[in-house]
Amino acid sequence: MRHTTRILAAGAAAATVLLASAGTAMAGSDSIDDKRYDTLVTTKSSYSGGTLASKGTYAQRVDGGKLDVDKMTVNHGSAFISIRLSFHNLDPHAAVVGSVKVNGGTAEDFAFYVEPNGSGGIGGESYDSEDNAGTVCWSGAPTNKLQGTSKLGKGGFIQLYVPRACFDNPKYVKVGASSTYREFVPDLPDTQKSAESNLVAQERFYDPVNSAYFGAPEYTSWLARG
Repeated sequence: MRHTTRILAAGAAAATVLLASAGTAMAGSDSIDDKRYDTLVTTKSSYSGGTLASKGTYAQRVDGGKLDVDKMTVNHGSAFISIRLSFHNLDPHAAVVGSVKVNGGTAEDFAFYVEPNGSGGIGGESYDSEDNAGTVCWSGAPTNKLQGTSKLGKGGFIQLYVPRACFDNPKYVKVGASSTYREFVPDLPDTQKSAESNLVAQERFYDPVNSAYFGAPEYTSWLARG
């Protein structure tokens, strides 16, 4: 496991001074490596429990490979929080769900959802988890507050830039995330299907970013604002 936090200062001496001075602006980043073949599969809508897709059927192994995360890197800058997930292989129907804690809190303060689009961009939203206030920031018009890029296929990635204002301009953040992918089967004959609402989830795949083989999402260290 390589789980390293870097203080982006002019040098080691400068970083020491900054860390010793409360309230001094500094930038932080953290990376969490995720092991290969640790995608989980479940039929529960909560994405709880699950078994390793790599130990399942051929179809499960194939679908599990469509969202297998390699690494997550988070940077807390002066204007944006950058969140990047790198994949061994990224399917166009995969997505990322994440959780953000702010300013030393233990509970999830914000959540975000992001997915790649076919033109190399992203679509997504962030939510206020505590107040259930619904969408705080999103990637669509007219605001386009969430920005980012994506690449599908082998060596794919999702890169997300979230304005700090979307998280109430925190001094410190922790971020955890999982990739998700869902397979559907019809619960009605093809002649009666009209929308996704007529489909039931058969299998759900997810890969929590965790330096262990599998488990709950692992949070970054506390990252200070730049």
